[in-house]
Amino acid sequence: MHNLLYAYSPGGVFNGDSTDYLATYPGDQWVDVLGYDEYDSDDSADDSSAWINTVVKDMKMVSDQASQRGKIVALTEFGRSGERKFKESGTGDKDTKFFSELAEALAENVPSTAYMMTWANFGGGGDNFQAYTPWKGSDGEADFKAFADSNKNLMASKDNVDYSNAPAAAMQNGSARIVTPVDGNRVTDTKVVVRVKTEGVKYSDLDLNSAIVTTDRGQNVKLKYSCNGYFTGILDLNAAGINLDQSKLTLTPQVKTKDGKTLAAADGNGSVTVKLVPNQSRR
Repeated sequence: MHNLLYAYSPGGVFNGDSTDYLATYPGDQWVDVLGYDEYDSDDSADDSSAWINTVVKDMKMVSDQASQRGKIVALTEFGRSGERKFKESGTGDKDTKFFSELAEALAENVPSTAYMMTWANFGGGGDNFQAYTPWKGSDGEADFKAFADSNKNLMASKDNVDYSNAPAAAMQNGSARIVTPVDGNRVTDTKVVVRVKTEGVKYSDLDLNSAIVTTDRGQNVKLKYSCNGYFTGILDLNAAGINLDQSKLTLTPQVKTKDGKTLAAADGNGSVTVKLVPNQSRR
């Protein structure tokens, strides 16, 4: 699907360490929004200043990464949980200015933050009670209303949010990659099915006659469009004069759009290298 924004949103805390934060990052070509999830669950303190300082430190790091990569930055999930969650009675909660304090800290220190998202009030009762925002009549109602009406609150309203510092999302230029065979496969058949997947480009923009896979030995394998962005072809090793002799063979996709542009590879140059292994059952 290409009508959605995809957010990278691991759970914190990262202590400002971008290497730790990016440990499971799938790559710039798959992500539009950089964010992370963090909940205040320590109810020992009277206010949330220590937790907010941790969030600001990590959000600065996330913002730096977003700026470098041309991504949107957001606090993709936050709230109060565990011992710090809002009480079912609506009274006795510590730090009733939780939302306004967090919003002010982000507005001052990470102004590029495009949005911040918390969960809904699911209700329930007893140990199963879940509420992530104050409600009418609860201790935090007044502050939450002020937060919602604030011009610094980072909520999804053009009147309340300054988006001028938010970096633009990177454009999707389309990509092509070999999905069959996969890198490192052992090939034992002289006829090799080759499948290429295109992404980030409309079917109507593809030059269907341009799709080929090249080998590092000079062969071109013509591909035919099937469906859902996939092209398929057959590499006949016998016809190409390639033997199953324990050697390696590298395949590289090449697909163009109608305006003559070659789709970039999703990773590296999109090549896969396979090992050509004699089929022992044929001996």
